[in-house]
Amino acid sequence: MVYVMADIHGMQDYFDDVLEQIQLREEDTLYILGDVVDRGPDGIPLLLRILRMENVKLLLGNHEHMMLQALEHPTHQHLRLWYHNGGECTHEDFLRCSPAEQAALLDFLRGLPLNLSLTVAGRAYLLVHGAPADWYEPGRRSHFRSQAEFAVWERLQPGSWREEHRTLLFGHTPTRFYQHVYPLEIWRWKTMVGLDCGCAMGRRGRLACLRLDDQAVFYSRGQL
Repeated sequence: MVYVMADIHGMQDYFDDVLEQIQLREEDTLYILGDVVDRGPDGIPLLLRILRMENVKLLLGNHEHMMLQALEHPTHQHLRLWYHNGGECTHEDFLRCSPAEQAALLDFLRGLPLNLSLTVAGRAYLLVHGAPADWYEPGRRSHFRSQAEFAVWERLQPGSWREEHRTLLFGHTPTRFYQHVYPLEIWRWKTMVGLDCGCAMGRRGRLACLRLDDQAVFYSRGQL
Protein backbone atom coordinates (compact mmCIF):
# COMPACT_ATOMS: atom_id res chain seq x y z
CA MET A 1 0.00 0.00 0.00
CA VAL A 2 1.08 3.57 -0.69
CA TYR A 3 0.22 6.39 1.72
CA VAL A 4 0.70 10.16 1.54
CA MET A 5 0.60 12.80 4.29
CA ALA A 6 1.91 16.35 4.69
CA ASP A 7 2.86 19.02 7.21
CA ILE A 8 3.27 17.11 10.49
CA HIS A 9 4.95 20.15 12.09
CA GLY A 10 6.47 18.43 15.09
CA MET A 11 3.26 16.73 16.22
CA GLN A 12 4.58 13.25 16.88
CA ASP A 13 1.46 12.13 18.77
CA TYR A 14 -0.65 12.83 15.67
CA PHE A 15 1.86 10.95 13.52
CA ASP A 16 1.78 7.95 15.86
CA ASP A 17 -2.02 7.95 15.89
CA VAL A 18 -2.22 7.83 12.10
CA LEU A 19 0.47 5.13 11.89
CA GLU A 20 -1.57 3.05 14.33
CA GLN A 21 -4.61 3.39 12.09
CA ILE A 22 -2.89 2.49 8.82
CA GLN A 23 -0.73 -0.26 10.35
CA LEU A 24 2.23 0.60 8.11
CA ARG A 25 4.08 -2.55 7.04
CA GLU A 26 7.62 -2.97 5.75
CA GLU A 27 6.33 -3.55 2.22
CA ASP A 28 4.22 -0.34 2.32
CA THR A 29 5.53 3.12 1.45
CA LEU A 30 4.64 6.37 3.18
CA TYR A 31 5.38 9.66 1.40
CA ILE A 32 5.50 12.84 3.48
CA LEU A 33 5.17 16.09 1.51
CA GLY A 34 7.51 18.16 3.68
CA ASP A 35 7.24 20.26 6.83
CA VAL A 36 7.99 17.67 9.49
CA VAL A 37 9.60 20.31 11.72
CA ASP A 38 8.71 23.58 13.53
CA ARG A 39 5.72 24.83 15.53
CA GLY A 40 5.10 21.54 17.37
CA PRO A 41 7.51 20.14 19.98
CA ASP A 42 8.88 17.02 18.26
CA GLY A 43 10.35 18.11 14.94
CA ILE A 44 13.88 16.82 15.58
CA PRO A 45 12.76 13.46 17.08
CA LEU A 46 10.47 13.01 14.06
CA LEU A 47 13.25 13.82 11.58
CA LEU A 48 15.65 11.41 13.30
CA ARG A 49 12.98 8.74 13.26
CA ILE A 50 12.00 9.26 9.62
CA LEU A 51 15.55 9.22 8.30
CA ARG A 52 15.90 5.70 9.77
CA MET A 53 12.62 4.40 8.27
CA GLU A 54 13.42 2.83 4.91
CA ASN A 55 9.80 2.79 3.76
CA VAL A 56 9.18 6.50 4.50
CA LYS A 57 10.11 9.07 1.82
CA LEU A 58 10.23 12.76 2.69
CA LEU A 59 10.06 15.76 0.35
CA LEU A 60 11.71 19.08 1.14
CA GLY A 61 9.25 21.52 2.66
CA ASN A 62 9.70 25.24 3.25
CA HIS A 63 10.36 24.56 6.94
CA GLU A 64 13.15 22.08 6.19
CA HIS A 65 14.45 24.60 3.65
CA MET A 66 14.48 27.37 6.29
CA MET A 67 16.16 25.02 8.76
CA LEU A 68 18.89 24.09 6.30
CA GLN A 69 19.46 27.72 5.29
CA ALA A 70 19.68 28.89 8.89
CA LEU A 71 22.04 26.12 9.98
CA GLU A 72 24.34 26.32 6.96
CA HIS A 73 24.27 30.14 6.72
CA PRO A 74 23.42 31.37 10.25
CA THR A 75 22.81 35.02 9.36
CA HIS A 76 20.36 37.17 11.30
CA GLN A 77 18.04 37.19 8.28
CA HIS A 78 17.87 33.39 7.97
CA LEU A 79 17.46 32.84 11.71
CA ARG A 80 14.79 35.53 12.01
CA LEU A 81 12.77 34.01 9.16
CA TRP A 82 13.04 30.54 10.68
CA TYR A 83 12.12 31.68 14.19
CA HIS A 84 9.23 33.78 12.86
CA ASN A 85 7.83 30.58 11.35
CA GLY A 86 8.09 28.47 14.52
CA GLY A 87 11.66 27.21 14.16
CA GLU A 88 13.09 28.22 17.53
CA CYS A 89 12.04 24.98 19.26
CA THR A 90 13.52 22.96 16.38
CA HIS A 91 16.80 24.87 16.60
CA GLU A 92 17.05 24.33 20.35
CA ASP A 93 16.53 20.59 19.95
CA PHE A 94 19.03 20.42 17.08
CA LEU A 95 21.70 22.02 19.27
CA ARG A 96 21.09 19.31 21.88
CA CYS A 97 21.83 16.57 19.35
CA SER A 98 25.21 14.88 19.21
CA PRO A 99 27.63 16.00 16.47
CA ALA A 100 26.96 12.73 14.64
CA GLU A 101 23.19 13.28 14.77
CA GLN A 102 23.58 16.87 13.59
CA ALA A 103 25.70 15.76 10.64
CA ALA A 104 23.21 13.00 9.75
CA LEU A 105 20.28 15.44 9.86
CA LEU A 106 22.03 17.98 7.64
CA ASP A 107 22.99 15.31 5.11
CA PHE A 108 19.42 14.04 5.14
CA LEU A 109 17.96 17.50 4.51
CA ARG A 110 20.42 18.23 1.70
CA GLY A 111 19.31 15.09 -0.12
CA LEU A 112 15.54 15.64 0.05
CA PRO A 113 13.79 15.86 -3.35
CA LEU A 114 11.57 18.76 -4.35
CA ASN A 115 9.01 16.63 -6.24
CA LEU A 116 8.38 12.93 -6.81
CA SER A 117 6.44 11.12 -9.55
CA LEU A 118 4.82 7.73 -9.06
CA THR A 119 2.05 5.53 -10.38
CA VAL A 120 -0.30 3.62 -8.08
CA ALA A 121 -3.20 1.42 -9.19
CA GLY A 122 -2.82 2.68 -12.75
CA ARG A 123 -3.01 6.35 -11.76
CA ALA A 124 -0.10 8.78 -12.20
CA TYR A 125 0.71 11.25 -9.42
CA LEU A 126 3.06 14.17 -8.93
CA LEU A 127 3.96 14.81 -5.29
CA VAL A 128 5.04 18.32 -4.30
CA HIS A 129 5.24 20.44 -1.18
CA GLY A 130 4.26 23.84 -2.53
CA ALA A 131 4.30 23.60 -6.33
CA PRO A 132 5.86 21.70 -9.25
CA ALA A 133 9.53 22.62 -9.47
CA ASP A 134 9.48 22.80 -13.27
CA TRP A 135 7.02 25.70 -13.11
CA TYR A 136 9.85 27.93 -11.92
CA GLU A 137 10.85 30.61 -14.41
CA PRO A 138 13.88 32.54 -13.13
CA GLY A 139 13.66 36.25 -13.66
CA ARG A 140 10.14 36.18 -15.02
CA ARG A 141 7.61 37.79 -12.68
CA SER A 142 9.06 35.79 -9.81
CA HIS A 143 10.43 36.99 -6.47
CA PHE A 144 11.86 33.54 -5.74
CA ARG A 145 15.63 33.27 -5.93
CA SER A 146 15.88 29.58 -6.84
CA GLN A 147 13.89 26.61 -8.06
CA ALA A 148 14.00 25.07 -4.59
CA GLU A 149 12.66 28.24 -2.97
CA PHE A 150 9.84 28.39 -5.52
CA ALA A 151 8.92 24.70 -5.12
CA VAL A 152 8.62 24.90 -1.33
CA TRP A 153 7.04 28.37 -0.94
CA GLU A 154 4.69 28.87 -3.91
CA ARG A 155 0.98 28.49 -3.14
CA LEU A 156 -1.41 26.86 -5.57
CA GLN A 157 -4.75 28.21 -6.69
CA PRO A 158 -7.75 26.05 -7.67
CA GLY A 159 -7.46 25.28 -11.36
CA SER A 160 -3.76 26.08 -11.62
CA TRP A 161 -3.09 22.37 -12.31
CA ARG A 162 -4.61 21.39 -15.65
CA GLU A 163 -3.37 17.86 -16.28
CA GLU A 164 -6.29 15.45 -16.51
CA HIS A 165 -4.31 12.21 -16.53
CA ARG A 166 -2.03 12.95 -13.59
CA THR A 167 -3.07 13.96 -10.08
CA LEU A 168 -1.17 16.63 -8.14
CA LEU A 169 -0.77 15.93 -4.41
CA PHE A 170 0.44 18.90 -2.37
CA GLY A 171 0.84 20.24 1.15
CA HIS A 172 2.02 23.65 2.41
CA THR A 173 -1.28 25.51 2.06
CA PRO A 174 -3.83 24.51 4.74
CA THR A 175 -7.08 23.34 3.20
CA ARG A 176 -9.01 26.05 5.08
CA PHE A 177 -7.87 28.37 2.29
CA TYR A 178 -9.89 26.28 -0.18
CA GLN A 179 -12.92 25.15 1.81
CA HIS A 180 -14.64 26.11 5.06
CA VAL A 181 -14.86 22.70 6.70
CA TYR A 182 -13.83 22.15 10.34
CA PRO A 183 -12.02 20.20 11.52
CA LEU A 184 -10.01 20.52 8.33
CA GLU A 185 -10.38 17.86 5.66
CA ILE A 186 -8.47 16.84 2.56
CA TRP A 187 -9.41 19.15 -0.34
CA ARG A 188 -10.02 17.95 -3.89
CA TRP A 189 -10.44 19.95 -7.09
CA LYS A 190 -10.52 17.84 -10.24
CA THR A 191 -6.98 16.39 -10.30
CA MET A 192 -5.64 18.50 -7.40
CA VAL A 193 -5.52 17.15 -3.84
CA GLY A 194 -4.50 19.30 -0.86
CA LEU A 195 -3.34 17.35 2.18
CA ASP A 196 -2.31 20.01 4.72
CA CYS A 197 -5.06 19.80 7.32
CA GLY A 198 -3.46 22.16 9.82
CA CYS A 199 -1.79 19.63 12.08
CA ALA A 200 -0.34 22.32 14.39
CA MET A 201 -3.37 24.65 14.26
CA GLY A 202 -5.01 23.45 17.45
CA ARG A 203 -8.51 22.05 17.74
CA ARG A 204 -9.50 22.79 14.15
CA GLY A 205 -6.46 21.07 12.66
CA ARG A 206 -5.42 17.45 12.36
CA LEU A 207 -3.04 15.21 10.43
CA ALA A 208 -4.46 13.67 7.27
CA CYS A 209 -3.28 10.61 5.36
CA LEU A 210 -4.45 9.37 1.96
CA ARG A 211 -4.01 5.77 0.79
CA LEU A 212 -3.52 5.93 -2.96
CA ASP A 213 -4.41 2.31 -3.70
CA ASP A 214 -8.09 2.81 -2.84
CA GLN A 215 -8.34 6.53 -1.90
CA ALA A 216 -9.09 5.71 1.75
CA VAL A 217 -8.63 8.69 4.09
CA PHE A 218 -7.33 8.66 7.67
CA TYR A 219 -7.25 11.50 10.20
CA SER A 220 -5.60 11.83 13.59
CA ARG A 221 -8.28 11.42 16.19
CA GLY A 222 -9.24 14.15 18.64
CA GLN A 223 -6.99 16.58 20.46
CA LEU A 224 -3.98 14.47 21.37
